[in-house]
Amino acid sequence: FIEIHIEPSGQISGARVINYLLEKSRIIRQAEGERNYHIFYQLLRGADRALRDQIGLGSDLEHDLDYVCTGADLPGYVNCDAPNFKRTVACLGSIGVSDAEQLNLFRALAGILLIGNVAFEAHEASEGCAAPSEFVGRCAQALGLETAGFRDALTAHRVTVGGESIRKPISPEVARDKRDALAKALYALVFRWLILRINAS
Repeated sequence: FIEIHIEPSGQISGARVINYLLEKSRIIRQAEGERNYHIFYQLLRGADRALRDQIGLGSDLEHDLDYVCTGADLPGYVNCDAPNFKRTVACLGSIGVSDAEQLNLFRALAGILLIGNVAFEAHEASEGCAAPSEFVGRCAQALGLETAGFRDALTAHRVTVGGESIRKPISPEVARDKRDALAKALYALVFRWLILRINAS
């Protein structure tokens, strides 16, 4: 919400945005008749091909991505997303977010979208799971991570005992929960960063 500062004379002297109860669960699932945060659809429908390639989205559409496919066709939004993306980019520029910072912001958002499509399979011969999906590599690239390490982080827990790190395999169900928790945490960090930038301007 926005906190407005008012002088005793009644004049507005300033304002700041405060992060209050961000609905992180909306990132991974939406109720019927709702959609994910608008920025995801704006990015998918408004970014040109060059930007989409830079951030790892390529030709993916909202119907291809699990975190946004539910609310992709809600009436009243479909034709607004592309022009609203241009407005969003202009607003980011007006508060001093550089082109390089915008690119990193869009990479983070693309990473959140892509991680939602990472699927996990149980190992037949042993405990644990695998993440053979191409989306692991695409998400890692969008987020600037090394693919093998990212895949390992999604499919196992690391426990340190007596100074020694032990890899503990996890089930596909636990891996899915871990994936979704990471997506929510990433979005919360992006949102917090944006609020700090708005308040700094």
